[in-house]
Amino acid sequence: MQLSSKKLSIDIQIAKNLEENLPSITITPQELSRVVVNLFNNAYPAVATVNLTPGHIGRAIGAYMATKFSVTNTPFDRYLSGETTALTTIQKQGMVVFYDRARCQRCHSGSALTNDNFEGVGTPHIGFAPFADDLGREDNTGNAVDRYKFKTPGLRNVSLSLPLMHNGAFDSIEALVDHYNDIPTSLNNYQLPTTYQANYETTIIVDTNTARNQNRLDQVTDNRLRNGLGLTEVEKASLVEFLKNGLLDTSFQD
Repeated sequence: MQLSSKKLSIDIQIAKNLEENLPSITITPQELSRVVVNLFNNAYPAVATVNLTPGHIGRAIGAYMATKFSVTNTPFDRYLSGETTALTTIQKQGMVVFYDRARCQRCHSGSALTNDNFEGVGTPHIGFAPFADDLGREDNTGNAVDRYKFKTPGLRNVSLSLPLMHNGAFDSIEALVDHYNDIPTSLNNYQLPTTYQANYETTIIVDTNTARNQNRLDQVTDNRLRNGLGLTEVEKASLVEFLKNGLLDTSFQD
């Protein structure tokens, strides 16, 4: 189904917040195809089509995303539900590393595998000219304690979420695990993935400033990470497998 500009008028504008954008969306019965009208009538049987508002549209989209993109059928979830063979042997080993040696659950906890906090993890800074440092949470709070701290993401379907970190500094889960295993080395010797520069017309800059990188390291929330986890190659490989496939649910793509 395709909607022409006559069927759905959206005033594209730069606004400070969502509330300024929503009123720019206008829909009338004449502008909607019969299929869309029927869908909205089924979703909101008590609301006349002529009275539909951007709020109804937003709730419909939210409900669609919550159901269509639900990530709850990973091997990890099935294992926790009692299906002991849902995880492979190496994935089980990786799960043990996740909760024991690496203690990833310190930040990646709960059903969504995130504590919803802002954490410092020594992420290398990359950007474009003119160079501007990304202070993270401090840009919002104005508190230096929040410098270089970023929101902890959930890990479900992390293998479908590449590149990783708030700025896409890492292009693989393997690179991410290497970073957490030895943040000081990763931060001070970071190399931009070779494929990155080809996708941009301007040069990507890597921050190699010693003082700023030391500040990033000092702001790492978990003290253990400042000295490195010291995982073996076998432990890293099993952790990668757990993150990559043990937390994978592609059912929403069907």
